[in-house]
Amino acid sequence: MTGVGHWIHVPPPGDLYSSAGGSSMPTVVAELARQHAARGGHTSVVVEDGLPHQPRGATLLRYPSGPVAVTRLQLYRDAASALAGRGRAHAEAALEPVIRAVPPDFDGPVLLHNALAAVAGFVRLRPRARLCLYLHNDLFRTFGRRERARVIERCALVVCVSTFVADRLTRGIRVPDGKVLVLPNGADPGQFFPGERSHDGPPVILFVGRTVRDKGAHLLVRACRRLVADGYDLRLRIVGSAGLSGEGGLSGYERRLRRSAAPLADRVEFVPFADRLAIGAAYRSADVFCAPSTCQDACPLVLSEALASGLACVVSRRGGMPEQAGDGVARLFRPRRPGDLRRALEPLVRDAGTRARYRRQAAARGAELSWSSRYDLLCARLTDRFALSHP
Repeated sequence: MTGVGHWIHVPPPGDLYSSAGGSSMPTVVAELARQHAARGGHTSVVVEDGLPHQPRGATLLRYPSGPVAVTRLQLYRDAASALAGRGRAHAEAALEPVIRAVPPDFDGPVLLHNALAAVAGFVRLRPRARLCLYLHNDLFRTFGRRERARVIERCALVVCVSTFVADRLTRGIRVPDGKVLVLPNGADPGQFFPGERSHDGPPVILFVGRTVRDKGAHLLVRACRRLVADGYDLRLRIVGSAGLSGEGGLSGYERRLRRSAAPLADRVEFVPFADRLAIGAAYRSADVFCAPSTCQDACPLVLSEALASGLACVVSRRGGMPEQAGDGVARLFRPRRPGDLRRALEPLVRDAGTRARYRRQAAARGAELSWSSRYDLLCARLTDRFALSHP
């Protein structure tokens, strides 16, 4: 088994495989496919028929159009059944069309993105496939220790985007050495790179992401209002929409966010969702990046992109973000401590020299997180695991 060959990726059902969608997982798949092609390999991606997907250097394997989902009641029943050791019948039935899109005789790597419930079905319906479970989030609230152990056992490799996710998956379980790979998300240095910023004007603070409460943009607006009230000059740019596209009107949260930001007047700018292939310029126009998530963000792509763009970074002490940024690279704050974000931002707003130092550190960390390095680590571990499992 070598790294060069045919890989199949299975993104979450219903995801749009396109740069025009806001979901991070299709971006991860597209970047790995690009690196695989550069080494002479070929990638297929399993997608729902009828959506405006882009091949993006891959062959598309389509399953019939229609929702691949279970009801809330079925989710509860699946969770109870799994705890009793009987599996998740509703989820497995819903995912069967997705699984059948993979050729029956395929014996190469199948990378299942966040698809824990698909593992049992792949073992049953596509037993020759060599499974790599690729976990982007903490999804294990209804998965007991025995079920998590069984999922890990059935996969040749489990990739987790942060130690935070890996620890949640493996807690209470003895896992064989080499079975779990922690692989933080990367950024494309051809798209995300440090820009030449003039320091004549006030520093620009940037937020990129979904404008929903869990992502914490309201905390950033509040902190910037306090800094301005204390006499600091700054500009705040919020890029993103509530949904995974720029379509539709403003959500209730977005309307409240704009009302909260009104005292900043022309110091704040709201920019709707942008195509991922065009977002690099937004980073290069800023000085400081802030990821103020109140949720346990495992490894947001926007942080890797901001680091690669050489922005001084301020991030929540939540999920996998502190490890993603690297030791001492970003300024950290606790979102539940009033005033903590303002204190983290203040030295970067006050002093150009401090900003420059953090920018240099960010660029160095971002260079480590290139997609080329992500691919090489993944390919090496896949080769090792399959060689061990299939001598």
